[in-house]
Amino acid sequence: WSWFTLAPRWQAAMSAPAFFLFALPASFVAIGAVLLAAAIFVKWCVMGPIREGRHMLWSCWCCRWDVLFEVWAAYAVPVLLAFEGTPFVSWWLRAMGCRIGHGVVFGSSFLQVVDPDMLEIGDGATVSCHLQSHSFEDRVLKLARVRIAAGSDVARGAVLLYGADIGERLSFRLRDLRFGHLGAARNEIFHLGLAFRSNAFSFRLRAGDDLLSFLLGGRATRAIFCHQA
Repeated sequence: WSWFTLAPRWQAAMSAPAFFLFALPASFVAIGAVLLAAAIFVKWCVMGPIREGRHMLWSCWCCRWDVLFEVWAAYAVPVLLAFEGTPFVSWWLRAMGCRIGHGVVFGSSFLQVVDPDMLEIGDGATVSCHLQSHSFEDRVLKLARVRIAAGSDVARGAVLLYGADIGERLSFRLRDLRFGHLGAARNEIFHLGLAFRSNAFSFRLRAGDDLLSFLLGGRATRAIFCHQA
């Protein structure tokens, strides 16, 4: 409300070019900086670093986790919409705790990352998927890292759950799972952690393997499942 009170006074006190070319844009930048600073303050001074683990739904930790989510959504996202598709998104995510490499390109779904410390992306990756590095199971919040290696392409429509580990130079797309050039044997494995009730499952895919009964983007593909202890 202070801005709405001060803006007419500034307009009356200065010429029209000075107001519209300098004072008005500067006020918008200042307001955006304050909102982003508020989100960063909540992340590091209220929430603190987020680590892998389990937390009860009504614990103090989960309450602080909810506060960070709401502040980020209400204060930071409206400002970040103006920077969507620019390197500023990478800078912002690093400031919030994500590990982001150089030359990473983000889609629209990464203006807010619920568990920023759980995300690790290598150099040159292109990411526009839905990310969920946590789950609620039996009123327990569980968190695990999500890693996307250098040069990988995870497109819109794909869903990465907590524990996902995408190898180098892999392509993961809507209704399609394809492999790009695999430079080393360690890159030939695709691993995605899944949660079903209180049991943890995972599947691993090698180049040439089939996919079995995995729903991706509303369409069944085929995958090889193996129980993870």
